[in-house]
Amino acid sequence: MKSFRFEKMYDAGKILERFSFNPKNYKTHSPEQRASIHESMKAFGWIGNPVVINTKTRHLLDGHGRLKLCSEESLPVKVGFVRLNEEEESAFIALLDSLALMSKVDPEAHQELLKEAY
Repeated sequence: MKSFRFEKMYDAGKILERFSFNPKNYKTHSPEQRASIHESMKAFGWIGNPVVINTKTRHLLDGHGRLKLCSEESLPVKVGFVRLNEEEESAFIALLDSLALMSKVDPEAHQELLKEAY
């Protein structure tokens, strides 16, 4: 079983000096999504999962948008490191968000949560 190693906060610019965006990344982020991520980070700091870097290929596996934003805004980035071969890396990228997309959202419960929060 693979697991994160050395998960902690890092300078985003230094991470980008040592590791590269993954050429297999198939996702893009709209300006609206980037603005929402930025507002969330300003309000709450870093919450949630770390960006994921493969130390074997030196590629970013997850969190391209968050890392780019942190670099542009000089914010620290939470990073988890894994060591995967190229086949495992491809599987990780292909499955990560696909699994999340399988979940169903209850729109009424979501609206109630938003009313409570705002």
